[in-house]
Amino acid sequence: MNYWIDTDAGVDDALALLWALQQNLNIKGISTVSGNLPVHATINNVQALLEHCNVTIPVYRGASFSFLGKSINSSHVHGIHLGPFVLEKTYSDQGHFIEGLLNYFKTTTEDITIVTLGPLTNIATFLIHFPEYKTRIARLLIMGGGTCGNIAPYGEFNIYADPEAAQVVFSSQLPIVLSDIDITDNYAYITPEEIEQFNKTQELEEWSLALLRFRVSKSHNPPAARIYDVLPFMYILHPELFTVDLVPVEVQLEGKMRGYTAYDYINNREQNFLFPEESVPRIERLRTIDHQKYTNLFLSNLIKK
Repeated sequence: MNYWIDTDAGVDDALALLWALQQNLNIKGISTVSGNLPVHATINNVQALLEHCNVTIPVYRGASFSFLGKSINSSHVHGIHLGPFVLEKTYSDQGHFIEGLLNYFKTTTEDITIVTLGPLTNIATFLIHFPEYKTRIARLLIMGGGTCGNIAPYGEFNIYADPEAAQVVFSSQLPIVLSDIDITDNYAYITPEEIEQFNKTQELEEWSLALLRFRVSKSHNPPAARIYDVLPFMYILHPELFTVDLVPVEVQLEGKMRGYTAYDYINNREQNFLFPEESVPRIERLRTIDHQKYTNLFLSNLIKK
């Protein structure tokens, strides 16, 4: 299978990319989107990571603003550049995201799986303007959503940043796997003690260790490295580690719960509990993963070579 990654390239995105680049996935392109950082910073971060890993993958520039022309960022969490690193070099890109993905579809007959790590502006824009290629998208793996928020009481950052785009994507009828903040907060976090203990026995790669320590320094209650964005890649390679539910989901677009991903928790179609409408899309939602297995799998793929 071929893969395309869409990212807003903050610290957890960077760690997820470092992890994914060790897995020999056939990544055909990486696109950036404004989110954790402005889009020009995300381009630099991705290019710097690829250069650090001595990997060549085309990088494309995506949306600078949401569907409604707004932008938010979390530079107070992710740093002005890439966490603890100040990038002096300015990198160029291969053109616009739309051009890159169109070129892929026009020059190959193979389908592609798209992994999104940021707001869904890019993917929604493509689906609206080029619906004829929807059948070529084998699956969408999305990091976003949750039963509570991390930027607003009910708003997870990636969905809250562009709810209209998220609703377009969730309504697309594409096969979707959603990794929300619940599974990371409850199971897929790494404590400072786990990081340092692992590093004593198996030395972690320099950038990975620095980014993990930076992530811990920005987290509270309790301090831990919550690497939300690595879970879609883990699910691709190790689906047996997860429990998964099929749930209807709808993005709230108005009021105090704007940006909230409302799930049908009971998921009992006979009762039609929350969403009786059959038009509300059902998606696969990652629910649990064993904490120790997650920690070992994550850290063991970031060791110094």
